[in-house]
Amino acid sequence: PDQLLAAMVASFEQARDAVATVDDAWNRLTSETDRATVEANRLDALARRLGEDASTALGNIKAQLDAVRTLIARDPLGATEAMAAQVWAGLHQLSDRLTALETRHRQVVAELERGHHLLAEIGDTHRRAAEAFARCTAEIELDGARPAPPATGRLDGLTDWLATIDATLRDGRWPAAGIGVGRWMTAAQQLLADAQAAERASGDPLDLRDELRGRLQARRQQARTLAGRGEKLDAGLAEAADRAEALLRRCPCPIDEAARAVAEYEERLRG
Repeated sequence: PDQLLAAMVASFEQARDAVATVDDAWNRLTSETDRATVEANRLDALARRLGEDASTALGNIKAQLDAVRTLIARDPLGATEAMAAQVWAGLHQLSDRLTALETRHRQVVAELERGHHLLAEIGDTHRRAAEAFARCTAEIELDGARPAPPATGRLDGLTDWLATIDATLRDGRWPAAGIGVGRWMTAAQQLLADAQAAERASGDPLDLRDELRGRLQARRQQARTLAGRGEKLDAGLAEAADRAEALLRRCPCPIDEAARAVAEYEERLRG
């Protein structure tokens, strides 16, 4: 009887251990397949959002998952972790591909946002260039020509082009939008440079006139201070100052001639 009892106990323990082993395999592999399913669904949603066809890769992964689930139900011990690892290998490969695409998608969105900021900057610069050109034309007489602001049509064309790229992105064709915004940026940066050059070309003569007026005023005050100290000044100094001031007050101001007149007055003041 003791031997029989010992045999029964041993048999029971073996059966218990076997059940525990099967239960552990069931729980472990079921958890892995559940996590893999969640990841597959996430990647499916990401692919749809990016407009990327991942149906073949996802179909293979889901078929592998179904096979693992079936084997778990029939023979939990036969469903090895290597099978689950194979599913995860496919998921990681697909995740890497979609993550790279998602990164590029974000870059395209960011580039478009920068494009809108750049377009606003171009508009402001073009407006200032046009205003400076009009002022310079009316107030300054130059010996040489200066560049006019870029044609308004170039700015209008960029505005329409960017709107088209925005629509392309909204339609889900973000790779095409990425190519378009890259080309748009090149054209926009050139237009900005042209507008900035035109603004400087018209603004610099106006700034020079203001600078010459300030220099002349300062030198005249210096001459008055020297005369007040009893120092002897050039007899024609006042006349030279009056001539320079008259040129600077003229509209349009002959800026080159006025610059020479101020320089002459400063030279005569230095004696």
